Amino acid sequence: MEAADIRSTKSDRNADIRPYRPSWIDYLVNRIERFPGQTWVFYLVAFLLTCLLNNVAMWFDGAMPFGVFDPLFTFGAVYVIYVTGFLTRVA
Repeated sequence: MEAADIRSTKSDRNADIRPYRPSWIDYLVNRIERFPGQTWVFYLVAFLLTCLLNNVAMWFDGAMPFGVFDPLFTFGAVYVIYVTGFLTRVA
């Protein structure tokens, strides 16, 4: 007995269309992938900026002396950047 090919041309053409309306994270991931160059450069720069912003907020709050980088707040930025990068690879 011969196996039937269950694919259709319509489903092949619409393979890139998602069954839901794109969210803001889909828009962000698409924008990141359209940047010229490698995406890891964007994530590295975003990580460094987020680390700096986390510490600057603590400096202005007075929780830490100016110029001191707290490892907890510095590497807490990993989670935001890692999740966005993971969605880039999954999407």
